[in-house]
Amino acid sequence: MAALPASRITSSDFGRELDSLADVITFGVAPALLAWAWGFRQLPVFLGSSELTGKMIQLGSIASFLFFDGWASRLARFNISTNPQPSNPGRPGKKYFVGMPIPAAAGVVAAVVHFSGGDPVSSLWSCITWMLIVVAAVI
Repeated sequence: MAALPASRITSSDFGRELDSLADVITFGVAPALLAWAWGFRQLPVFLGSSELTGKMIQLGSIASFLFFDGWASRLARFNISTNPQPSNPGRPGKKYFVGMPIPAAAGVVAAVVHFSGGDPVSSLWSCITWMLIVVAAVI
């Protein structure tokens, strides 16, 4: 059986859905797991309070899930739109913008981890800042 050319696969409905699934895994699941594992999973005890640390881990888990869920929802919405092209291509404005690029948000997460040297988050303020970065990347 001969394989289909790549252009025929991505131009079909199945190919579009498969491409979106690959995008969600690559740019949604992987950065969300990285954000959680690097920033929230191994938090030290803050200010002698294991309860505060537990709450930060829970909030970090929610923030990481929101990152994944936000991008999965955005890609699903983009896939069901009937006309993803702007209706005024000559002068597109803010109301014609369709979606935000998911690779950019994944790049933000990966870049912060990379430029930190890979050392996990160790202070309360850096944990809060990291949580805000992860959530802001979805908006």
